[in-house]
Amino acid sequence: MTIVLLIVFANYFILILLLGWYWHNPPYLSKNTIIAKADVIVACRNEAHTIPSLLRSLLAQKTREIELYVVDDHSTDSTKQLASTILQENGSVISSDGEGKKAALKTGVSKATNPWVILLDADVEIPEHWLQNVQEILHSTDADVVLFPIALSSKNRLAAIEELDFISLMVATAATANMQHPTMANGAAMAVKRDLWLDVYAELNPEIASGDDVFLVHAAKQKKKKIVWAHNQSLIVKTNGTADAKSLLSQRIRWGKKATKYSDVFTNYLSWSVLLFSVAFVGLGISAPFCDNGLLFLTVAAIKLLIDFVVLAPAATWLQNNKRKTDILWVSPLHPFFILTIALLGFVVRPTWKDRRI
Repeated sequence: MTIVLLIVFANYFILILLLGWYWHNPPYLSKNTIIAKADVIVACRNEAHTIPSLLRSLLAQKTREIELYVVDDHSTDSTKQLASTILQENGSVISSDGEGKKAALKTGVSKATNPWVILLDADVEIPEHWLQNVQEILHSTDADVVLFPIALSSKNRLAAIEELDFISLMVATAATANMQHPTMANGAAMAVKRDLWLDVYAELNPEIASGDDVFLVHAAKQKKKKIVWAHNQSLIVKTNGTADAKSLLSQRIRWGKKATKYSDVFTNYLSWSVLLFSVAFVGLGISAPFCDNGLLFLTVAAIKLLIDFVVLAPAATWLQNNKRKTDILWVSPLHPFFILTIALLGFVVRPTWKDRRI
């Protein structure tokens, strides 16, 4: 049993160090003053409290080669009315042809006419000149999908865990893209060739509420399309975390459930490596007081803490979240318990999203 545990731990540590290495060695993305033609698509539902800020920011940055589309996913609040009032003649507000985010995105992408579509969630905050910087990169790249960095800020009781967990996901997103084996993405901000998105829509598993981002990456990867991570701080998009601990658990359960549909080998290897490590770490920790393995547990915990700090601290700094660097010291040993809790709850809890049971 000890040998099995050592293999699980060693595999995990090597994998995390590898991700850390590729995070620090991104490919160079050139820019020029020529901008690509693109359409911005914001699929939204019940975002009356967030969408005005995003739309005003987009309008302030809008260039001649950009068209804005807001696709309302049958909101029950004033989202659609607010969007129409703000955009007026500067964009289009349309109703989704179906139900759910993927159907809303399909409605928007189908309406789009430019070669690129920039997909944004309604609750994100974009920095000044973001659109122009994105268009310049899209014009100069030979990629088919571009993944943008996202910084999350949380205010719930599990804020430190949520933010550091999200930073680790950003590291994995960037690193696997940089090693040309992309495994994940975040649909809050990404760009994709319009024709590619429509071509792979059936492979996005429309019957599953979430996963418009990761299934897109897997489908594009299978078609040998180029997926790049835009490692540029001027492109960092900000978003807020979940409202409370219950919402965080529900979100992570929803994210975890789509993993059963993963067909990408490397993504499954990464997911199972993290889960098996969490099971082994938690089991070792719980059994430590009753078995003669306390030293092994403390050694593994110390190695994990060191590796987490080496990988996550620089990433936190780059994502402009320095305040969480010291929290790594206590979140690191607790994170496997968080992962295992999410996995176990996934068997008994049916989460909700946007006021819909999924």
